[in-house]
Amino acid sequence: MGNVRLTYADSDKNGSINANTEIISEKNYYPFGLLQKGYNNIMSANANSVAEKFGFGNKEFNDELGLDMYDYGARMLDPAIARWFNIDAKAELYFNSTPYNYVRNSPIMRIDPNGNWDITVHVAKNREENGYGVAVVTNRHGKEIYRFKVRVEGTGGRDRMKTNADTPLGSYDIPNKNMWIKASASGEKRKSYGPNDRLILSPLSGEIKDSGRTLIRVHGGRQEVYNKATGLWEKVKNPKLIKTHGCLRCSDNDVLTLKTLVERLMGDDPDEYGGVLKVIDDLDQFNSRENEIQEIFKGLLADQYPNGFPVFSEAMILSELRAEAENIYAKRMEILQKHLDNAIEAYEDYLNGKSQNY
Repeated sequence: MGNVRLTYADSDKNGSINANTEIISEKNYYPFGLLQKGYNNIMSANANSVAEKFGFGNKEFNDELGLDMYDYGARMLDPAIARWFNIDAKAELYFNSTPYNYVRNSPIMRIDPNGNWDITVHVAKNREENGYGVAVVTNRHGKEIYRFKVRVEGTGGRDRMKTNADTPLGSYDIPNKNMWIKASASGEKRKSYGPNDRLILSPLSGEIKDSGRTLIRVHGGRQEVYNKATGLWEKVKNPKLIKTHGCLRCSDNDVLTLKTLVERLMGDDPDEYGGVLKVIDDLDQFNSRENEIQEIFKGLLADQYPNGFPVFSEAMILSELRAEAENIYAKRMEILQKHLDNAIEAYEDYLNGKSQNY
C-alpha cells in the first residue's frame, strides 16, 4: 500500500543493519493511517525529523498546531476519523458516499496516493512463471474506471536492478498534464510502440528509484505488420503481448482506451490530474480478493434480480452493487484483522506472564 513501516540507515557502511543502533523509526498503522501505540518506539541516534514525518501512504504527517493529518497534496487526511479535511469538489457525482470519504471507506482495496487519478499494477512475485499483471485505473475519488492486462516481463531477465530486465516494483510519477508521448506513424517506433501514444512515467520510490532505470512507459506495440505492397500497417490476428525492455506493454486497444478515458476524466473534472502508477507484487492476493468480491456481487445480484440479469440501462445499479460488494469484503477483512490483532495481543500477554490462558 506504499506505507513507510521502517526507516533505517547503514551508518557504519558494513552492508548490514544493526537493529539496535541503525533503525531510524518503526511505524504500524490502523487501516486508515492512525499510528498504533505501544510498539512504535524503536529509535536510534540516527533519528531525524524528516524521516519521522513520512508514513502512511508514504505521505508527510503534519502535526503543526496539533492537526495530525497526512498531506496528500490535493487534500489533507485525518487518520483518526478516516476522512478528508475538506469536502470533495465533485461530491455530487457520488451521492451514496459522504463528501469527506477516503477511498470509499476501503483502505484495504484502494489507495489514493495524491487525490488524483492513479494506476495500480498487480503483478506476480515470480515473473518466470507469470510475466503478466492487471492494471487498475482509479479516479481521484478512488473509484475504478478501467482495468487492463499488461506484460511486465523484460528481455533482460529477472534482475530488476538491471537494464532491459522485468519492470521494477515501486511508485512512478504520472505527469499532471502532458503525460503522453506522441505516436509515430511509421518506422521502427511504430513497430515497437504501436499506433497510439505512450504514457510517461518517472521514478518516485522503490525498486525503480533504487535501480536508476528510466524511460519506463506504458504502451502497446508489436501487434501490427507493415504491408509493403499496400503501404499500410495491418493488425496481427490473435496478437500476443511481447516482452519489452522493462516497459509495461498492453494491447493497442487498451492504451487507446486508457488515454481516451483519462482525457475525458480530466476534461470533465478540472481537479483531476495525473497521479501515481504503483507496481505491486500481490497478484495472487488480488485475484483471491477479486474472486471473493465476485461471489459477493453474484449474491447481491441474485437477491435484487431473482428473475434474471438486468438490462444494460441499469448499469449504474450494477456499479453500485459492485461497490457494495467491495465494501462488504473490506468490512470482512477488517473484522478478520481485529481477530488477528486480538490473538497476537493474547499470545504476547501469555508469553509475558500477564495471562494464564492462550
